[in-house]
This record gives sequence, C-alpha cells and structure tokens, in this order.
Amino acid sequence: MKVRDLKIDKEVLINGFKYAYKGVNKIRMSGYWVEKIVFKAIDTQEDKHFDFKVFNKDLKVDNEKIELK
Repeated sequence: MKVRDLKIDKEVLINGFKYAYKGVNKIRMSGYWVEKIVFKAIDTQEDKHFDFKVFNKDLKVDNEKIELK
C-alpha cells in the first residue's frame, strides 16, 4: 500500500504518533501558498506537511495499523 492509496481521514502512525490523512491541500507558508500532502494531528502534536515525493512511499500495514516508513 502506498500513500496515494489512502482514503481521506484514514488513521496513520508517523514516528509513533497518530495522524489522519487529509489529502493534498494548499497550505500557507511564509509569504506564499503551496500544495502539500497533509496529515492532521489526532493528539496534541502539530500537523505534518509533506512534498509530493512522499506520495509514492510504501506504508507498513500491521493488524489494521498503518505506518509511514
């Protein structure tokens, strides 16, 4: 399974923390807008934003837990 195969709001583990996949969104960077792959924090951590090269990364799937390698 790859990142591009995820459904919106699917829960993913990144570095041991839970995030919900939100798809590709425009986000505000300092002074401009850019499209990034967005994972919304479920706990108290900040959201994660990745470049499009992560779209083809493999995901590790164990007993309904999905983890970004």
